[in-house]
Amino acid sequence: MAHPFFLLFIGVLATSTSVIFIRLSQTDAVLLAGYRSLFAGLILLPFFIKALRKHKHDYKGSFFFRSLIPGLFLAVHFAIFNIGARLTPAANSTLIINMLPIITPFLFYAILREFINRAEIYGTILSLAGLVVLGVTDYRIDSRHGAGDIICFVSLIFYAFYLVLGRKNRDIVSIWLYVVPLYLTAGITTILVLFIGNESGLTDVPIFCFYTLYEFLLILALALIPTVIGHTIINYSLKYLRAQSVSIIILSQFIFAGVLGYVFLNEI
Repeated sequence: MAHPFFLLFIGVLATSTSVIFIRLSQTDAVLLAGYRSLFAGLILLPFFIKALRKHKHDYKGSFFFRSLIPGLFLAVHFAIFNIGARLTPAANSTLIINMLPIITPFLFYAILREFINRAEIYGTILSLAGLVVLGVTDYRIDSRHGAGDIICFVSLIFYAFYLVLGRKNRDIVSIWLYVVPLYLTAGITTILVLFIGNESGLTDVPIFCFYTLYEFLLILALALIPTVIGHTIINYSLKYLRAQSVSIIILSQFIFAGVLGYVFLNEI
């Protein structure tokens, strides 16, 4: 098995592709979040069944229910981030959503009683300094992305809680027994909310509509690369690495997203 730090960088690279698929897709932002999570859960379902058979004597029913709350946080994060990502450049959205080192120390202590160490303090200060420089520069260049930036920041809060709960649930015997119910919860909840909204007249999103092959492949790629690979690796890393270290390394996601935004979206 590769070192958790190496795997984490692979996961960060994978998650950085999400903003590209989101921007290229024409599917409703909230529905896209639901499909992304649902497809990810279905893709990994065979791994869940295999792990359940292997750990049937160690698996507790409470493990399943412990995936539900972080699954709800993930659902809201995906939905809000999709909306914000379409209103601001790719580098902006991923930079904002990964401002985790600002708030995670407080959440990790409040929920996990986990203090950050000296090396993590230095890393946090360095990352915050970079965020200040980049944030001020972005604001001066173009303030038209303000709404998208704010929406992405709200998404950041739900993302932080999702990560903290992932760290808290690191004792679950298999990563598949945690992430598969988590993805399915996020996907089913999102689609169910849209269905209720359609029935009540609050929304008008065609949930079961016809999609082109190109659109379907975009949704599948969004589920497979940044979710199945990216988010699963991040949750795996939280089992073995300190939480603040993970949040600092995740911040590098915006570097990859900036490059991808330039290559695929012509964003400089």
